[in-house]
Amino acid sequence: MAGIRIIAPEHPFRGIVQLPLSKSESTRALAMHYLSRGAVIPSGLSPSSDVAFLQEITLILSSQTGGMLYAGDGGAVARFALPLAALTPGRWILDGTPRLRERPMAPLAQALAQLGVDVGYDGIPGHLPIRLQGGTLRGGAITLDGSGSSQFASALVLAAPRLPGGLSLELTGRLVSLPYLDLSLDMLRRLGMRAEREGARVSIAPQPYPAGRLNISPDWSAAAFPYALVALRPGSSLDLPGLSTDSLQGDRLTAALFEPLGVKTLRTSEGIRLEHHRIPTNHPLDADLGGTPDLLPALAVTAALRGQAMHFRGIAHLRDKESDRISAVQALLQQCGCASKAGPDWLEVTGQGLPAQAGPLDPQNDHRLAMAFSLMALASPITLKDPSCTGKSWPQWWEVLRGLGFRIFTE
Repeated sequence: MAGIRIIAPEHPFRGIVQLPLSKSESTRALAMHYLSRGAVIPSGLSPSSDVAFLQEITLILSSQTGGMLYAGDGGAVARFALPLAALTPGRWILDGTPRLRERPMAPLAQALAQLGVDVGYDGIPGHLPIRLQGGTLRGGAITLDGSGSSQFASALVLAAPRLPGGLSLELTGRLVSLPYLDLSLDMLRRLGMRAEREGARVSIAPQPYPAGRLNISPDWSAAAFPYALVALRPGSSLDLPGLSTDSLQGDRLTAALFEPLGVKTLRTSEGIRLEHHRIPTNHPLDADLGGTPDLLPALAVTAALRGQAMHFRGIAHLRDKESDRISAVQALLQQCGCASKAGPDWLEVTGQGLPAQAGPLDPQNDHRLAMAFSLMALASPITLKDPSCTGKSWPQWWEVLRGLGFRIFTE
């Protein structure tokens, strides 16, 4: 596993950071492009590997009458692909990496079965590989456990307009990542389609996908890392073109969550500008990330390096991401000499200690851990394993750091 050595500059960060286009919007737009038989056209797509895997799956579904579909390590890819395959005549098998095989798929597979699809497993029940008979998905009223991921509901919501009878969906359990479900509904509404949510109930009538263009905006999940850079280096100011605080993406809450960590968010004619500011107190902070779990790694590293006590809650579903993200973040913080505590659905950075010289940091093939812990170089030079995993969401991340003055060497 190749590694890199990262040495941070001493100066404040100034300049422009071009964020990648939103991975969340891109995957949804690709699904809608397929469901509309090409009538819905994205304005652009994220350069992420997840989007590339989903694009390949839609090409196979469009050109074959059955076969193997491969989702890589993308949970969203697999979950959006299942209803697409269920709508497409043919015998399909969906598989992914060993880590993706560990991630739960049962709620969505069970929902598809309730809606008439013949679903089976070629391994552990509730997990990939999943085989199904496509062309059999119908509409109806079902319940769906919303406590593990909002992607199960989003996948069904996007397919719902194509279903005879539409879809009436009642979500159960503690609902997580609801802003992502709302993003799916809002993208349908952008095209003039009817899509309703009242609390835990979602209703979508059968209706044709109209022709239309979907603008894909910069990624607020990725923006968390420039926010962290500005928070951690006094005097810094970075411009993020195209980013808007009016975005439909739930991770726009990045702006509010980083303000008590020392970042002001200013609107400009081109997007937003981040400016470092001093905060008058250092009292403990509390953040409920139930709706925005992807922000945990960047926030945790920022709090640790600032010596800021911060409690993160509502994050149990992070244990089923590319890594067990709660345990992995805690282990990497400990390796860097930063004190933390964790429980089943929470993580607390105690604000004690600064990172000492650490051995190679292993992000466990998790793109958000790699980007977050690369910022530990702001305290002392570090070595990071497997830097290529950032390609899952931001392939240009290392070039961004070099452009800001970081020195990065292959080891």
